[in-house]
Amino acid sequence: MDQDRPRRARPGRPRGELRGEWVEVRELAQFLRNLMEGTGSSLRSLAEDGSVHYGRDAISERINGEHRPEWEFVDQFVRACVRSDQAARDHMLGRAKRLWDQAGAPARRVAEPADPAVPAPRRDEREPHLALQRASGYLDRAYALADRQQHTIGALQFLLGSLTTATQHLVAERDALRGRLEAETTARQAAERELQQLRDVRERLAAAEARRERAEAQLAQVHEQMGRTRFLIDKAAFQEIQARRRVDAQAADPTGTANGHEQDDDRTVPATTSFMDRHDQAIADELLDGVQELLEDTGDELDELDRGLDGLAPDDRTPPRHAVAENVDDEPAAPGFGTLPAIALIPADTPPTTPDNPPTGTDIPPARTDIPPARTDIPPARTDNPLVPAERSETPTHTEGAGELVDTAVSEDEGVDAEDLDEDPPKPGLLHTLRETAVTVGTVIGGLVVLAIVAVVILVVCIAIWGGPDVELAYAEGDHPDLVDNGGNLDAVAWTLVPGKEIDTTWKPRTPGTVTAFSGTLEARNGGADRTSCWGKVQYTLYADGRSIDTGTLHYTRRDSHYRFLSSADLPGTPRTVRVIARRIDSAPCATRLTWEGVGLETEGPGPRNGSSDTARKAAG
Repeated sequence: MDQDRPRRARPGRPRGELRGEWVEVRELAQFLRNLMEGTGSSLRSLAEDGSVHYGRDAISERINGEHRPEWEFVDQFVRACVRSDQAARDHMLGRAKRLWDQAGAPARRVAEPADPAVPAPRRDEREPHLALQRASGYLDRAYALADRQQHTIGALQFLLGSLTTATQHLVAERDALRGRLEAETTARQAAERELQQLRDVRERLAAAEARRERAEAQLAQVHEQMGRTRFLIDKAAFQEIQARRRVDAQAADPTGTANGHEQDDDRTVPATTSFMDRHDQAIADELLDGVQELLEDTGDELDELDRGLDGLAPDDRTPPRHAVAENVDDEPAAPGFGTLPAIALIPADTPPTTPDNPPTGTDIPPARTDIPPARTDIPPARTDNPLVPAERSETPTHTEGAGELVDTAVSEDEGVDAEDLDEDPPKPGLLHTLRETAVTVGTVIGGLVVLAIVAVVILVVCIAIWGGPDVELAYAEGDHPDLVDNGGNLDAVAWTLVPGKEIDTTWKPRTPGTVTAFSGTLEARNGGADRTSCWGKVQYTLYADGRSIDTGTLHYTRRDSHYRFLSSADLPGTPRTVRVIARRIDSAPCATRLTWEGVGLETEGPGPRNGSSDTARKAAG
């Protein structure tokens, strides 16, 4: 009998018998006891952990079945016993509420009191039956608990299988996401590297394009100088023929001779190949600077050669008597313009130059209009130019002044005594004739220069008086331009652009009306302190009422500026706003000065002319 009794969930003294006389109250008390024992709780644990605000004895009295406990106790008791599972707790509270409501109005009495007052002998006879009844009740409760635990085990096993499957799926999804993340990280790193390479290639491409444009401008200048050189070659060949005829004539008379001097202008430019990294860019810049200096020096030498040839132009006058050196025919020909080695540059289809076919210069190719104007303040030719071979870096010394060209290399042959010429009286030589011709030509050229200066002054005054725009512009918004005071009515507005900077300025016409074009010129030049060692490039766009009218690129070299006449861009209509946007597109470290001279608009016909000085002040705000 004792072996079949179920074990208690937790140690403690046995519970007493239910004492109440009402079945509904005892059922509520039995439900609370079963709940406490089924969840493994005890009176001590419930009283000590504070989940039920009652003492141990108070809890025992309320579950002995004599009286219906208050609902506050029942609610705390159920919540303390069932804590983890919200669904089970709600279910138990529902059952407890129904039993508690039924115990409020009990209708059934217990058939026999739980502890009847009977004599001791009779009580001893009934004790075994009562013990059997209690044991059967305990056995039923144990089976109920076993069934409930079995159901709980099945539910937990099902939940465990579901959670295991979900875990496997989540692990697979996590591994897939981790793989994609690693692939995307690798792809992003590769994309960043390629983007950096693209930036580097763009920078090198911009540097290469800038140097290519500069080389193209220099090549155009070389072609222009080549045409001029060909003309001078023809001119020199013509004068060589004339001089040789005079030498032959004087050789028959032995009364005079002519000595000349050769000027060698053959220079070579080494080629370079670059992948346009920083080292190659530095080499390209150095080479282009050297080529630019060579072009400028070549222009000076061509001017000097042209003046020399003009001084050697033959005339029909009888040469004056002059002392000459003897043994002219036995001496080697002195270097002069008649023996230019560049004669090989004459094209094969060019007709030969003869006294009957003098050079006219009409076969010179037309000069390019986009070449910057020649500078008049070019320094003397360098004698240490690395691009000029050492054996050709020396140049015959000439002295220019007051229209004369005096060759110091032949001064040693002048003033020879007439007694050395077989006692023939001295006669004027060709050199003296050339000197007199040079003096005459120099006088004429000096007069022409004075007339040219006067004409330029008159032109500047006319531009200052009548060169203003027809319609003035008033500053509205954007980058504020600077007022450039050029003196008189030749003021302008200008902006300073550093590398990477962009300007955006908007004006409004002060006088409404129909216009045809923009007025004035837009010019870009070096805006820094060092005006001989930097270059730049500016991209501009002119708008009228938000519509692009004219766009282009202005680039200047280290010595020359680049400008554009804005009147070539058609501007029909009556614009309400005029806007200019310009930005630097080069990587040079210097600042660029962008200038708009004669800022304004043009109308049809002569129109009312405004002074550009006043117009510039209004446009500058």
